[in-house]
Amino acid sequence: MLRALYRVYSRGGKTPETEDRIGAAIPKRIIYSVRSKSRQILERLRNGEETLETLYRECASRSEVVATFMSVLELISMGSVHIDRVEESYRLRFVGGDVDEILEKIEE
Repeated sequence: MLRALYRVYSRGGKTPETEDRIGAAIPKRIIYSVRSKSRQILERLRNGEETLETLYRECASRSEVVATFMSVLELISMGSVHIDRVEESYRLRFVGGDVDEILEKIEE
């Protein structure tokens, strides 16, 4: 999991273009809730397996990557999600259970 997270953090990339140069100098703080990110992950996994790298790659910011990482760790530790290594990637699958009950157990 850490290797996949490292790939996302080290991937480099262009910063988004903005018309307001002053606004670009002051980053906007985006805070992602671990609980809401967990809900998104569980909803995706209900439709089938997903790779960890795909979840990270679709994140729009580092803050979202961190929330995704924390959510995956929490869901695995609760036994709601199972992770398998398949070749060079990690596959996540939903084990089952009531999503609302699982989310209630997640501390913010």
